[in-house]
Amino acid sequence: MNAESLGNFLEEKLISSHVFAVKGSYAEKTALECKNMADSYLHDGRGFYNSGDDVNAAASFTYAMGWLDAGRFIGIIDADGKYFNESGDEIIIRPGLDEHLNEKTGRYKRMLTSALESVRPGPDTESTMYNASEKIIRNAEEHLISGDEFQNRKMTVNALAEFSYGYGWLDCGVRAGIIIILKNRGLFTV
Repeated sequence: MNAESLGNFLEEKLISSHVFAVKGSYAEKTALECKNMADSYLHDGRGFYNSGDDVNAAASFTYAMGWLDAGRFIGIIDADGKYFNESGDEIIIRPGLDEHLNEKTGRYKRMLTSALESVRPGPDTESTMYNASEKIIRNAEEHLISGDEFQNRKMTVNALAEFSYGYGWLDCGVRAGIIIILKNRGLFTV
């Protein structure tokens, strides 16, 4: 697997997805925002890839997938539920990008860690959406842990992908209004 195949996977997922909400509703507006974010990051990722920047391409593609998968989880986007790297294969990038990769991976790990420390579930504890918000936060935490595990195995691109993907889940939850930002608002796409 490489950055280009991540982009192809995302593009197929995005093309086959559709909004799963009543036309004109706030749920539809939120779903469209999620799809637009994924589409924007697909295009950004393609631009990075075409310029030789596999690091930012991989981060963009996996962040976008986080948005789509979280939107699917919430129930506002109908998308393929397949995870981008179910097999755990190493993601390969072009040579000569190690310094850039290490800097970006360290920064995304710090940002995701800070973001997780800056949020809480938004809905009332008795509502169904409270459970959904807890699961989104937990999912982001699990991808932080998974990223650490990949880093320990010297699979740094995979670590970056995990951090970016988890961040996409968290940002989608914030945008959907089921996660509240307590501090560090600048870390989020709102």
